[in-house]
Amino acid sequence: LKPFGLKCLFQAFDIDTKFHEMSYIGGDPFGEESKPSSEPPTLIFGLFIAVLFICMPVWSAITLLTDDILSYFIIWWPLIVILTCGALMLALFALFLCCLWCGGHRMHSGQPSLNILALFVMLYAALIVAMSYPLSEQAYTIKQEVRYSCGGGRHTHFLYEEYLRLSQLRSDPDCMTSTSVSDCSGFNPTKEGAMLEKFETELSCSGYCSQFIGLNLSLAPVPFAFGDSLQLRNPDQSLAIYPPTLFSQNNWTASCSGMSMRNVVAYLGDISDETFWEGVVLFLIISIAGCVAFTNIISLSGSRTRLQNKGGSYGYGAISGPNAMRSEPMPNTIL
Repeated sequence: LKPFGLKCLFQAFDIDTKFHEMSYIGGDPFGEESKPSSEPPTLIFGLFIAVLFICMPVWSAITLLTDDILSYFIIWWPLIVILTCGALMLALFALFLCCLWCGGHRMHSGQPSLNILALFVMLYAALIVAMSYPLSEQAYTIKQEVRYSCGGGRHTHFLYEEYLRLSQLRSDPDCMTSTSVSDCSGFNPTKEGAMLEKFETELSCSGYCSQFIGLNLSLAPVPFAFGDSLQLRNPDQSLAIYPPTLFSQNNWTASCSGMSMRNVVAYLGDISDETFWEGVVLFLIISIAGCVAFTNIISLSGSRTRLQNKGGSYGYGAISGPNAMRSEPMPNTIL
């Protein structure tokens, strides 16, 4: 059986929709001659657009999960986005089926379907705007940890410890000649070690939270410089000594901590901005649509007032128009 409350609600929406459609043509909103609208099914089209909007943050979340470097630093945000958008999509389909079941064919293209979709879009826009802030805050936290507390940060502490262990293993004379530290005896594969290998191979870097290695390092003078140069040297060499790579024999000069930080912060910042502005644009669209609907309501009210001033009547059972029957006064006759 249909729920009585929902049935009455949709019947009320249906009556209001009929009044809106028949007010301009002077027809009977309760008559059997009224035909369904030939417009495209608005509810189905709105459902398709809503699903497309929901898929945008889901796609960003899947991108974060499939990237090994990004998923190491942040794992909870993509899962929350996927679960939230999945729940919203199920709720949208349930609402769609409820409209088809209880609302009838008038819900396909009437004003009630637009109102329901507008409420859903506003809820979705508020959620994605709220979800964009934790992602930007996470990017800022990772940036501050790498810059000021690289060896003791929540996201970098275990990477730094694993780098120290592998560097000590790499400094062994038998291991220095090997192509990779993974070929040396005493190597134990770990999650952090695999991540350091990803850093070296994909970002072309070496070292993690490490300082320059060597003794008696000093700042090298540079001609026409206002102060000391940032280039380091010792009495015997003119170039600074960079940390050795662990998983190759390449001599990369970029720091893996800095390169990974730039990569993660750039991706997280872009996804956060994209999610935020998607919600803002949806709010603007709904606001503009609401203003247009409000203008149409005012125009419709004015049209009804003008028609009533001309003698039209639109009550239940009333007949208006040139063919309306006029009652003649009965003569005062005595039977």
